[in-house]
Amino acid sequence: MSNQTIRTAQSCAPQARQAVQEFHAAVSQPNMELVVFFCSSEYDLDELAAEMRSLFAGIQVVGCTTAGEIGPAGYCSHSVTGVSF
Repeated sequence: MSNQTIRTAQSCAPQARQAVQEFHAAVSQPNMELVVFFCSSEYDLDELAAEMRSLFAGIQVVGCTTAGEIGPAGYCSHSVTGVSF
């Protein structure tokens, strides 16, 4: 039996760095191999990318911007949402 889990999270924090930190705290797990996220294009995307690289160093991360995000908190128009495997 595997100890691997799938974790989902969503942050509606107004600032990119804070949103990524909240997202990371919720999806972080031992032996993560992949993180997939969707984020509002209204965030400072350079700041968001830098924080993603920092917090998920060594982990494959795939993401894109959206016009609205659907996640554990429901529909939001300014959030980061995604999943870790």
